[in-house]
Amino acid sequence: MLHRLADLRIAHKLYLGFGVVLALLLVVAGLAGLRLAQAQGDLDLLASSGLGSVETSAQTSTKLLQVRLDLANIALSPDASASAQAQEALQADQAALDEQWRRYLTTSPASSSAQQEEFTAALATYRAVLPELVQRAEAGDLAGFVALRSEAANPPAKRSFAALDDIVTTEAAAATTMADEGRATFRASLAVLAAAVALAAVLAVGIAVVVARSVTRPLARVVDVMGAVAHGRLDRRVGLTAKDEVGRLGTATDASLEALAGTLRQVREESTALTASSGTLTTVSTLMASGAEESSSQSQVVSAASEQVTASISTVAAAGEEMTAAIAQIATATADASAMASNAVAAAGQAGGAIERLGTSSREIGDVVKLITSIAEQTNLLALNATIEAARAGEMGKGFAVVAGEVKELARQTAQATEEIVGKVSATQGDAAAAAAAVTQIGDVIGRIDEVQATIAAAVEEQSATTSEMVRNVTEISTGSGQISASIASIAAGAEEGRRSADETSSTASSLAQTAGRLQELTGRFTL
Repeated sequence: MLHRLADLRIAHKLYLGFGVVLALLLVVAGLAGLRLAQAQGDLDLLASSGLGSVETSAQTSTKLLQVRLDLANIALSPDASASAQAQEALQADQAALDEQWRRYLTTSPASSSAQQEEFTAALATYRAVLPELVQRAEAGDLAGFVALRSEAANPPAKRSFAALDDIVTTEAAAATTMADEGRATFRASLAVLAAAVALAAVLAVGIAVVVARSVTRPLARVVDVMGAVAHGRLDRRVGLTAKDEVGRLGTATDASLEALAGTLRQVREESTALTASSGTLTTVSTLMASGAEESSSQSQVVSAASEQVTASISTVAAAGEEMTAAIAQIATATADASAMASNAVAAAGQAGGAIERLGTSSREIGDVVKLITSIAEQTNLLALNATIEAARAGEMGKGFAVVAGEVKELARQTAQATEEIVGKVSATQGDAAAAAAAVTQIGDVIGRIDEVQATIAAAVEEQSATTSEMVRNVTEISTGSGQISASIASIAAGAEEGRRSADETSSTASSLAQTAGRLQELTGRFTL
C-alpha cells in the first residue's frame, strides 16, 4: 500500500490526502446530522407526546373542575336567566371536557388503560348525577342539592380527580423520562461527534505526515546527494525507486551522476594516457632533433666531399683535354713520319726526337691515367659513403641514393676506361720502344716504316676515340656531381626543417603535458 502511495504523483497524493480529509469531514457532518435529527425527534416527541399529554391531562382536570363550578353557579343563580347562562356554561364545559380528554387520548399517552378506564368510569358516574342536581338547583332545593352532591356527586368526582391526578403524575414522569433520554442522547451525540472529529483529525494528521514524508524524505536524499556533489563526491547515489516526480528526479539525478562520473573517469584516463604520450612525444622529438642535426652535419660533410669530387673531375677533364692535344700531336707526328718515310735516314735524328717525345707523352698519359684512376676510386668511395648516408636519412635520402648509384656507375665506367687507356698507353710505349729500335736499326727496317706508321695511325685514332669517351664520361660525372651537390643541399635543408619541426613538436608536447597535468589535477578533485 505504501509502495503504491509512493509511486503516485505529488498532485495525486495531495488530492488523495485532501479527499480523505473531506470524506472524514462528510462522515463527521453526517454523524452530526444523524444525531441532531435523533435529538430533534426526541424533542419533538417530548413536545408532542410527553408535554402534550401532561398539558391535556391537566386541562382535562381543569375542565372537570370548571364543570363542578358551573354546577355550583346554577345552584347559586339569583334568577332564571343566570341559571340558564350557568346551564349553558355547564354544557359547554362538559363538551370542552370531552374534547380535552379526546385530545389527551390522541397524544400517545403514557397512562395505562386501567387508569383511563378508572377516570372514564368515575366521570360517567359523576355525570349521571348531574341532571338531578341541576333540577334541584333550578327548583331552589339547596338542601337537597347539597345532600345529593355530597352523597352521589362528590365521591365519583373525587375519584375522577384522583384518576386524573394519577394520570398527570404518570405523564409527568414519562415526560421527565423522555427529557432524560433526550439529554442522554444529546450527550451521546456530543461524544460520538467528538470521537469522530478526533478520529478525523488523527487520520488527517496521519495522512498529512505520510504525504509530507513521501515528498520531503526523498527530496532530502536528493539535496544530500547534490550537496555531496558540490564537494566533489560523485560516488553518492540517491537510490529512489518511487515513480512519482521526486522518484523520477532521483533516478534522473543518479543517471546524470553516473554519466558525469563515467565522463570524468574517461577524461582522467585519457589525461593520464595524454601525459604518457606527451612524454614519449617529447623524447621522440628530441631524438628527431638530434638526428636532424646529425643529418645536417653529415650533409655538410658530403657536400664538401662532393665539391672536392667536382673539383677533381674538373681536373680530370682538363687532363683529358691535354691528353687529346697530345694525341693530336702524335697524329701529326705520325703524319710527318709517313711523309718523311722516303727520307728516313735524314730524318732519323728527328724521328728519334719524335719517338723520345712520344715516350714522354706516353708517360704523361700514364700519369694522367693514374690520376683518373685515383679520382674514380675516390668517386666510388664517395658514392658508397653517400649511399650509406642516404640509407641513414631514410625517406628523404632516396633521391640522393639514386644519384649516388649513378655516380658509382660513372666511377666504374671511368675506371674501365682508364684501364683501356693504360692498355693503349702501354701499347704506345711499346711502339715507342720499337720505334727507337727502328731508329737505331733504320737501315734494316726502313721498309717497315710504312707499316709501323699505319699501326701508329690506327693506334692514335683509337686513342683519340678513347680519350673523347673519357672526356665525355668525365663531363657526365661532373654533371652528376653537381646534381649530387644539389641533392645534398636539399637534404641539408630538409634536415634543418626537420630539426625545427622537432623543436616545435617538443614545445607542443611540453605544453600538452602541462595541460594534461592540469586536467588530472582538476579531475582529481572528484571522488568517483
